[in-house]
Amino acid sequence: MNLLDLPTEVLVMIAEALQTAHDINTLARTSRTLYSCINYVLYQSDVQNGNGKALIWAARRNKPATAQKSLQAGGGPEAMMRLLLDEGVDPDEINFSKALAWKRPRASVNLKKAPGHPLVIAASNNRKAVVKVLLEKGADSNARRDDSTTSLHIAVMRGCSDIVSMLLNKGADTDLGDNTGTTPLHTAVWKKHCKITQLLLERGAAVGSRDSYGRTALDIAMTHGSQRSLSLCLKHAKINAQDCQPLHPAISLNKTAVVRWLLENGADINRKDSRGQTPLLYAMLEAHDHLVELLLLYDVDPDAERYDGLTPLKLASEINREDWAQKLRAKRDKHKYRSHSLHSTS
Repeated sequence: MNLLDLPTEVLVMIAEALQTAHDINTLARTSRTLYSCINYVLYQSDVQNGNGKALIWAARRNKPATAQKSLQAGGGPEAMMRLLLDEGVDPDEINFSKALAWKRPRASVNLKKAPGHPLVIAASNNRKAVVKVLLEKGADSNARRDDSTTSLHIAVMRGCSDIVSMLLNKGADTDLGDNTGTTPLHTAVWKKHCKITQLLLERGAAVGSRDSYGRTALDIAMTHGSQRSLSLCLKHAKINAQDCQPLHPAISLNKTAVVRWLLENGADINRKDSRGQTPLLYAMLEAHDHLVELLLLYDVDPDAERYDGLTPLKLASEINREDWAQKLRAKRDKHKYRSHSLHSTS
């Protein structure tokens, strides 16, 4: 009996009983009839063995038809995409995004138990089309890696403003921190990605969020950011929030323009740091004379005590800065006069 005389079901059973894809392929190539009957089994074997060689081959050689057969043979779109990305293959080259869309309308695109979240991998490889489709199919815009880095973190780190916009439009949380408390805004400022910094701030990213080292995005902008990033952070910062003392780091870094901007925009001139030091006392201790002169133009409290009792007026006397002491005494007298006038009118 000729092998081709056997029913198609039997031919498929024979092919499925073969141990390797090579054996199935050899059988399929013995005739066109066998090829049409059992070629599907070859793709199914490739999928079941987890190799994904057919899809990778199709991607690298731009063969959409072959990729489609692999998906039709049972390859989960999300798993196949992760495989392609891990292999360094661009899924967009074979219109994989479209294949994902039609293959399984309700395909799981989150894979919470998988070692590599598809959205995270797509963002890591700057695959805009894949990110777009995954988000449209309901992928979690706050998907994380094992170190709690989100897709938004990764897109920010790589400077992919288009992907950042996509993620934000799908509700990505701008303030989710990684294992070190670093938020996407911290990263954008550190990397000097001004356009992304602006995007995040316009979506409500908190300038005052602190990482595990206690740094805010504004702190990082002062030390490592660009002038543009610093301007953006200053514009959006709540400079008199309870846990915000922007004058102190600006004084420490000798940022005259920043100190002036903060004062002109209403920063609390007498806000104390963790040691009880006002900006004026801090500037005096740092020996930034020009900043002391600038601060003295404002309504500083000459008698504001540090936790050990040290005041700006006492310090001025101790370091023999009579010029400062005179100005501070004048301010104290002015405060007393103002207080007396208020009591008299009441």
